[in-house]
Amino acid sequence: MNPFPSPLGPEIDSLAALSDTHPDTTALTVAAVLGGLAGPQGKLIGFGDELQPVSLHLALLGRETERLNRLLDLLTEPARLIQESLRLHSANVSRKLVREMAEVFEFPHRPTRARRGSEEESRRIEETYSERLRAWNSTRFRARASGACEPAIDPWSEHRAGRRQDFNERFRHEQPELPVDDLIRLKQPNLLASVSATTSVRLERLLVEADQHHLLGLDRDGTLLDQTLSGSPKPGSLCVADLMSGLEWSFPGLPGFGTLRHTRLALISLLGSEIPRCRPRTDLDASTPSAPIWPAGLLLWRPAEVPDGSDSRSGDPTELKRRYDDYRSKMSHIIQTRRQRGTFAQLAPRPDEASELRTGIGQIQQRLEQLPDLLHPYCRGLSRLPTALFFALRCLTPHGETREWVGPCCDLANRALDQHLEVLTSWHQRPAEDGLQELRSRMVRKLERLSPCSPRDLFRTYPSQRKDLHEPVLRSLIADGIVERLDGGILRLAPRSDAFRVGTN
Repeated sequence: MNPFPSPLGPEIDSLAALSDTHPDTTALTVAAVLGGLAGPQGKLIGFGDELQPVSLHLALLGRETERLNRLLDLLTEPARLIQESLRLHSANVSRKLVREMAEVFEFPHRPTRARRGSEEESRRIEETYSERLRAWNSTRFRARASGACEPAIDPWSEHRAGRRQDFNERFRHEQPELPVDDLIRLKQPNLLASVSATTSVRLERLLVEADQHHLLGLDRDGTLLDQTLSGSPKPGSLCVADLMSGLEWSFPGLPGFGTLRHTRLALISLLGSEIPRCRPRTDLDASTPSAPIWPAGLLLWRPAEVPDGSDSRSGDPTELKRRYDDYRSKMSHIIQTRRQRGTFAQLAPRPDEASELRTGIGQIQQRLEQLPDLLHPYCRGLSRLPTALFFALRCLTPHGETREWVGPCCDLANRALDQHLEVLTSWHQRPAEDGLQELRSRMVRKLERLSPCSPRDLFRTYPSQRKDLHEPVLRSLIADGIVERLDGGILRLAPRSDAFRVGTN
């Protein structure tokens, strides 16, 4: 028996209550956020000890952008504050000292002795040496703090302590040592960023300074993803679709040999409409200029509405606060593991879970392989949905608790795939509907000149007079009451069809 209000667990239910969103939407967004923040090490050990990626691109559809922005703020604000701390660590480090430390330059144990009798010069050398030694130790400390994700900005700690946190207090009591190689972390303080179609140039700089060149992008206005799916990126800009799928990108100026680095952009986008705004591909020719560039692992999700009076809107404030504090702690652990180049082996499923998860993934793979050719290109990479959800829910599970997550993860993955296919079907039907509406408008304009007339006279006004082309359009106008068929088959516009005609113009 499941003791929780929903099969996704109390952690997801608490976050859903805080953001006033449906638990399914909350769970998918949490999976996208935590998978994006886990970086290149974000992988689970599967049934055969293989590594399965947990990254997920999420496009949230619908007009409830304020509520979805609230959910994103709830889930990403702790990571943003950690990133601000990392940036402060990096900004307060002297570039000259970093270069010296990179060259394994060592200060002497004692300052250079001055000539006898020059006490003023000796004191000056002593002061300069002490100042530079303090700066060196500060640099080492900040590099260690950056790698350990020790926050310089932590409002929750300040709230609990009742006073403002003094970051320099710890430095005054310790002289940390750190391998010089770890200073690379100071050059890569970015974890996530707000992106849009107007930031394509700045995106290169964000990726260069992103930790291990993996970045979580929040496309809150949907313009970056919309431009990517339109198949018409700006000339000279990075191919966002390639970055979302993983791109081998050259970074000139790197020390040593080899400049290629694996770069990836995990994207969460709020499209703000029921279906994507760009026009879908209507044939199977990927070289068609209008064909969209579809990244692998992109899920289209239309959030379900929370019914009025639902229990998900309520909750014990103390319990909600505790659950959100646990979420922040888990997120900090994920980022810290990433910064220290660690792995997430502790989140690996048990042998029985790995076998069940393998079966669930196989069922989704079978569904994807049976899709029509028209929809198949838009579903690449979605077989990783159960793994991404399992990673997030297992990460949020309190230490020492054992829960069965495979079933709920596979169920939600199938519901998400159903929603994804429903959106794709509506998306592909839209060009046909738009074309029919254009033909209806054209026929109404002709009838405004010819009415009343026979169908034969109407069809003669077209370059191609085939009846099978024009009869379906005429029947749809008659069915909507815009056109009337009189005795003898004569056609005329309905006397009260102005309201209908507005919709066809």
